[in-house]
Amino acid sequence: MTGVARDINTSRLIVGAMDSSAAFWEMTETNGSIQSELHFFDTTGFATSFAFGCNEWGETVGYGRNDLHPALYWPSKDAPPQVLPTTFELSSAHAINNDGV
Repeated sequence: MTGVARDINTSRLIVGAMDSSAAFWEMTETNGSIQSELHFFDTTGFATSFAFGCNEWGETVGYGRNDLHPALYWPSKDAPPQVLPTTFELSSAHAINNDGV
């Protein structure tokens, strides 16, 4: 398994990818020991995907690859991705602020 983390927020949500699928890790602390749990974003319809940035509300952006290469937005960890509008065939989103922009 190959994974990469790209962003973290103050709630300890870490986003990135694991084996070519957009993923997130949730961090918890118990008795001074930090644990992480791996989860995957819903990437139905995409052969590969990657999460690049998250904000304090857990909104996440990145990209997916199917016939095209669209930028994606996940409104929450459990939500399906929304394709961001663009005029380009290849696009990706790398950051999102706390206003969702």
